[in-house]
Amino acid sequence: MQTQHFATRTCQAQGMNYTISEGTQMYQKSLEWREFICYRLTETFVPLYKKMFKPSDSKWRVQLDKLRSYPTGSLGNSWARFYEDQSFGISPNYEAHDICHVILGYKTSIVEETRMYSFLFGSGKRSIPTILTILIGCLILPEFIPQFYTDFKLGQKSLNFSKWDFRYLLRESVQDLRLMIFQKEIQEGKAVLF
Repeated sequence: MQTQHFATRTCQAQGMNYTISEGTQMYQKSLEWREFICYRLTETFVPLYKKMFKPSDSKWRVQLDKLRSYPTGSLGNSWARFYEDQSFGISPNYEAHDICHVILGYKTSIVEETRMYSFLFGSGKRSIPTILTILIGCLILPEFIPQFYTDFKLGQKSLNFSKWDFRYLLRESVQDLRLMIFQKEIQEGKAVLF
């Protein structure tokens, strides 16, 4: 089965978002359980990864009130609005990850996370979490592999922005940042949809 039409539903009680897809009620329950398993794996392994590979202190010193004060349409303001739509807040050392969601427009369900990591891998981000997320996503959610591949191919057409220091870009327009990231597509005369 290949899934092409899906959306994201926030589940505030469990702190995660589920993917809503076409198909039977039994398929939807299966999808929710598989995403829940992935979510639990994340809850187990992310703290270990953080402890082993991330600095104890974040280089960011940012508060949501400050982000809200940036101009509408800016990266800072859009980042604040991203958190307002989630059941979580700023997570130390994962600020750049959440900014990728803002710039690229991916939601935060397990399917959308895997899509975003597929895009980032395609654009050149090579890291253990990127590769593991894609592999686990493909194993547990195989019906979405064509979508993951499409996102990977889109990433190949973009700039690798994974090393940008977003702390200095919070006043920049999200639209302008997207244009910079997709400049290869624009130079080739292709339309980029966000």
